[in-house]
Amino acid sequence: RRPHADIEEAHRSVSLIHLANIAVRTGRSLEFNLETETIVDDPDAHAMLGRKYRDAGHWSVPNFA
Repeated sequence: RRPHADIEEAHRSVSLIHLANIAVRTGRSLEFNLETETIVDDPDAHAMLGRKYRDAGHWSVPNFA
């Protein structure tokens, strides 16, 4: 059975929620570049698009990633 939507549609839907959350947390309007998937001219807000990973341990990013 096929899903109701493909992964790209899900990614775009969830991205809007993340951007709204970042806008609320920063208290600013955001300009988002859809092609590069970056927040324009706001390094603090852009930094919230990702997360910090541990250097080592169970939840760290593998060296080959």
